[in-house]
Amino acid sequence: MSSDDESLDTGLRLTPQNQSTSGHNAFLEDPYSRISQVLPSSPIQNRSVCNSSHEVSRDPLAPIEETSNVSPKISFSKISVVQGPEVQKSPSAISSVPVNGNIKRALYLLDEMSDSIEYSSPMKSPPSTKPKKKAKTKASETDARSNKAWKDANKVVRRKQDIMSEMVMEIAFCLDKKLRTEFFTNIFLLPSVRNSYLEIPLISWKRRVSARYNKEEDFFVPCDLTEQTEKVLILFYEPDELIEKLKNGVVETHIDHAKRRARSEDPLKEYFVLIMVPNFSTYLRKLETNENRQYRAKTLQRLNRTPLSSRPSNEITMTVAQALKILVESEVRLGVNIFTTKTVEESIEWLHSFTYTIGSSIYDKYERNPDFSAIGTIKLGANPKGTFLEMVKKFNLMTEPKAENLYQYYASPLSLYKRLVETGELGAVKGRNVVPPSVNKMMKSVFTSKDPNAVITD
Repeated sequence: MSSDDESLDTGLRLTPQNQSTSGHNAFLEDPYSRISQVLPSSPIQNRSVCNSSHEVSRDPLAPIEETSNVSPKISFSKISVVQGPEVQKSPSAISSVPVNGNIKRALYLLDEMSDSIEYSSPMKSPPSTKPKKKAKTKASETDARSNKAWKDANKVVRRKQDIMSEMVMEIAFCLDKKLRTEFFTNIFLLPSVRNSYLEIPLISWKRRVSARYNKEEDFFVPCDLTEQTEKVLILFYEPDELIEKLKNGVVETHIDHAKRRARSEDPLKEYFVLIMVPNFSTYLRKLETNENRQYRAKTLQRLNRTPLSSRPSNEITMTVAQALKILVESEVRLGVNIFTTKTVEESIEWLHSFTYTIGSSIYDKYERNPDFSAIGTIKLGANPKGTFLEMVKKFNLMTEPKAENLYQYYASPLSLYKRLVETGELGAVKGRNVVPPSVNKMMKSVFTSKDPNAVITD
């Protein structure tokens, strides 16, 4: 066998060193050994015939040396054949590679000759998780905003400025000349004030809120910014105007009109009306002065026996007692409260203070729950003993030392109950009562009474 055939056989078969020459002869006698057609890109076409004197390189990374060929477009290179233990152990090196002229067959053979190692390939990068992180971030931001809105809506302590900024006071146009003074502008920096198109002298309030109160659960639920009508309405009259309209029944008509207007905005609330009267003390002094003048004139008439001088037709003939009587009777008949002030400035200050009272009422737990307003301040102990001592100190005359003395013999309300049910008294130690007799009587009433509406007194 020539060196050319040996080189060709070694390049195609990758035969190990210890393979016999008979295998080479069998391969050469095979009809497929003569390759008539190869792919232009096939490594067989690019392989030049190895010279017998050329030493085969055993370096698998040896560079390829290009040589010129007849065709300038095709370049040939020498392929160094690796014949070592590494090649012998490779499965692709042991198997023979038949060659066919068919293009598809050649492509298949080329694919078979490639000894790709899957585990040595670079790992694929994991799928991008940025969209998920963004989605998670958006969800967390939404939850954070929601939690913040709930916390802000249910804050326990609120500043006066925050409460006043929520309120809006509406004043009828007919009261502008009476109330819109420089003093009014300086006082009412907060809340905001606007006019309402009403014929009656009405003052009302609205609240701009971002949370609605849930009465059943006793907490505030965040909502969109909206305005709520407050349940307090005020009718503003001058003293002489009020007395005249009370006698004519006009005030009662105004009250009905104000309530109908408020119910049209929020029919679920129960509204009540107040009446404010500025300069009422001045009006009473005027009545008193006129009454004294009339009395003096009558007295002089009796002494001098002279006729009474003519009086102006617009002179007030009502007395102070009559004015006060009309005022009190109207409060009872109409079911309204009438507030009187000395001056218009005092009325403005009263309205400003009353605005804060209305604004803070919804945040006052005793205002929201009137049934709890009579309970008073409740102190709780840090442990069972402290709680028991605070409980018994609610009884009159039970001071801290007396409560401590009682705890030595009765350490729980249950022990007090059993003792009072059995004997009716808490007993005495060394001739001294455990508690004073009055306290013993009150405790017996509390623990043994069967009437839940009974009033416990001293």
